[in-house]
Amino acid sequence: MLDTVSADGFPVNGQKGHWLKGAYHETELARFCHVYLSVLEERPVMLYYRYDGRVDPYEYHSVPARAPGLQWDVVDSSIIIGSTLAVRYQPRWEPLANRGDPR
Repeated sequence: MLDTVSADGFPVNGQKGHWLKGAYHETELARFCHVYLSVLEERPVMLYYRYDGRVDPYEYHSVPARAPGLQWDVVDSSIIIGSTLAVRYQPRWEPLANRGDPR
């Protein structure tokens, strides 16, 4: 796949792929492995978010991963090292009876 394509669909840069994109996807895969392994082992997940200093960091609402019936409880959160928010999540499975009809 070509890295950059114009609106007409022609390559702007003939280079295929880019090392920064590859590094991003490796980091993304590591994050998903960490989160889903924590879910399988039913242990807390600690994630770190870099936030914009003009916004209250506690307004950032995210979930580590989505799956049917998977709920996340925020165990604790704190601001560390300037503009980094550390959040500890505990995975919890919603009982099958409460999940509703998926159709």
